[in-house]
Amino acid sequence: MGFLLALVVACPASAGIVTIDFDDQPTGVLSSAAYSTFGVTFSNTTITNILGSDPAASSPRTIIATTSSVQPKVATPIVATFDAPTSFVSVLGLDVGANGIRIDAYDSMVGGAIIATDTFIGTSLGVGTNATLSLSSANILRVEFYQPFSVAGDGVVWDNFSFGTMTTQSVPEPTSFAIFGIGALGLAGGRRRRRRQ
Repeated sequence: MGFLLALVVACPASAGIVTIDFDDQPTGVLSSAAYSTFGVTFSNTTITNILGSDPAASSPRTIIATTSSVQPKVATPIVATFDAPTSFVSVLGLDVGANGIRIDAYDSMVGGAIIATDTFIGTSLGVGTNATLSLSSANILRVEFYQPFSVAGDGVVWDNFSFGTMTTQSVPEPTSFAIFGIGALGLAGGRRRRRRQ
């Protein structure tokens, strides 16, 4: 009797990724209920037109921090809190300079432990330097994004906030197909031999 061996590899795939470009909101402080239908609440967030025409941005709106404008720091970050755990988050930083940009993911809506982080550091004032921060981890309930350093005059504007669940799909490796083929030939050969006898 023949046995078939199938090898599989886990490959990430996106399932239900939501991207918020903030273009549907008026300028001014973002209402905490603005994106509640998507399962996310923002705090310390103001809608603006700053760099809204940048080619990397989705024109015309972007976001900045309410309390610290274009220079959110670790003490005054923009915060996104999720109604249910998510496993993927990304956000675009525009004009990223020497202050850099950072995103921290937490396992709790308030407090909790940092479970993932991503950082990008530009140079000088970062004019024209854009970067997307992204992270993935199970059970993300809150993210905070900000500038980790304090170089005078260097600010950042944010856009295109995405989040959702990354699923794992099992996809056979190419060698699995070869092994399957050899096994099938072996079974067919065994049947022919039995018929001849």
